[in-house]
Amino acid sequence: MDETWDLYDANRKPTGRICRRGDPIPPGDYHLVVHVWIRSGDKYFITRRAPEKEAYPLIWEATGGAALIGEDSLAAALREVKEETGLTLKPENGLMFESIRREGEFCDFADVWLFRQEVSLDDFISQPGETIDARLVTPAELRAMLHEKTCFPFAYMEQLFLFADILEREELLICPPPGTCREAIEALLAEDFVEVGSSGHICARAAGIEYLLQRSEASQEPWKFEGFAVRALSESVCLATYILHWRGGKTRRSTLWRREGEIWRAAYHQGTKLQN
Repeated sequence: MDETWDLYDANRKPTGRICRRGDPIPPGDYHLVVHVWIRSGDKYFITRRAPEKEAYPLIWEATGGAALIGEDSLAAALREVKEETGLTLKPENGLMFESIRREGEFCDFADVWLFRQEVSLDDFISQPGETIDARLVTPAELRAMLHEKTCFPFAYMEQLFLFADILEREELLICPPPGTCREAIEALLAEDFVEVGSSGHICARAAGIEYLLQRSEASQEPWKFEGFAVRALSESVCLATYILHWRGGKTRRSTLWRREGEIWRAAYHQGTKLQN
């Protein structure tokens, strides 16, 4: 089946032009592609390319492909995963990690998605000519595969691992699930942790631990992150920023995370109220 793509300018604005797969993309135009990483527990779901693929045969990779005409990025991600693996992802489980404008042979915007959803290899359905196998691998196993050149050399993998780890810890910082133990919360906050609340109140570590314990025991109110992003400031420090929607309001949040040994611990957190 012939694929037809929408074309965009360098600022990702639709041009109204289209391109068929295999035809040259006009200079200055770009199409949209998606890379979809599925994190199931602490492992990542990857598939192996069919041996008849012209490019990178038998290489392991994340599911991905080009957005078809009329598709947005999320719709393309859901469709590609369904077509190539048989898995059905829930839209609410996905966050866009980053979007990369690529030049040269690609001429595209590559949107990298992270879906956190439990999946089973028993549900994997190979697609003739596309995929022949699937695995669930840890970050350490994936790093080894990159070193051995048995996995496609995605340049952003370490940033993706960091994004996923900090996202998980940030959620624990905002709303610990029921039954979260004191030890887990103590491990989350650095010894010199300080929070500046949206009211301007300053909270030290001891008070922060007690507050999070109370939050974990209270009823779980709906909340969501908007625009979650993580920026590495050094090998051992990173900054998470986002907008939190909670209790009918919005606050702009930022957390400074510091690596201590093998874990990331929150050293500073701040919230600023936004007008609805």
